[in-house]
Order: sequence, then C-alpha cells, then structure tokens
Amino acid sequence: MENYQEIQKFRQWWLWTIIVLFPIIVTIVKCIEVKAFVTESMIVVLFFLPFIIFFYVLSLKTAIDQRGITLTFKPFLLNHKMIAFGDIVELKMVTYKPLNDCGGWGLRWYKCGTAYTVSGNQGIEILLKNNDLLLIGTQKPEAFIAAIQAFNVVK
Repeated sequence: MENYQEIQKFRQWWLWTIIVLFPIIVTIVKCIEVKAFVTESMIVVLFFLPFIIFFYVLSLKTAIDQRGITLTFKPFLLNHKMIAFGDIVELKMVTYKPLNDCGGWGLRWYKCGTAYTVSGNQGIEILLKNNDLLLIGTQKPEAFIAAIQAFNVVK
C-alpha cells in the first residue's frame, strides 16, 4: 500500500484579506494621526511582518503509513502526534462547524479531545482506546479513510 499524505495551509481568502488589510489600515490611520508616513509605516511593517510570515508557514501535515497516523502542525515542533492503529477504536467521516464545535481552526479543544483543523468543515473523528476523541480536518476524507482501510487495521 502506498502511503497517504496531505498538507493543508491557511490559505482562506477572507483570512488573508484580514491579515493584509489590517496593517494597511493601521498604517493609514497612524500616518494621518502622526503625519509621519515613513517612520510609522516602517513600525507597522516591522510589527506585523512576523505575524504574516507565521500564518504563511503554518501548516498541518497528515501522514498515514503502516505504523499509523502522524500529525505535524508546523512550525510548532512540539505538536507532533503519532496515533498507532492499535489505539484506534472507531473512526468516521464528519462534517463539523469549525466555529461552533472547535472555536475556529488550528489546534483546538473538541468535545472530549483535540481538533487539528486548518480549513474547511470536513474531517475524520477518531475514538481512541483511552476514550479521547480526535478530529483531524481534511480536504480528502474519502482518501483518508481508504488509506487507513488499506492497511486492514481499522474498520
């Protein structure tokens, strides 16, 4: 069986509109207020640039191989999670409401467990032996389930 891999990034148009427009609006307001365009513009750019770069590199990598499911939320090196197939009791495709069910996208609390989401509202809900519940957001839920079923370890 060929391994499955999906990399999702924060590329929603509305998010990037906010991320880019907010510094522009702040710059305009500060320049009108202080009447020092160059100085104020540089301060705003230096303040917001790391934030913009952070959102640009933020990504969720989901990989499935013979060992199980591996989640990596970059650039957070500590948020690397391995889920062994033997720890999975049940999994199912779900449509969730990111704001209502998880409080948004990212690494979030979800019901009795954790949600790893980046965009959209499709995911795989996984019940573990320790009764923890995981939600993994995916743009390809059918391929995700098929990859797990191909290893004949989880129904």
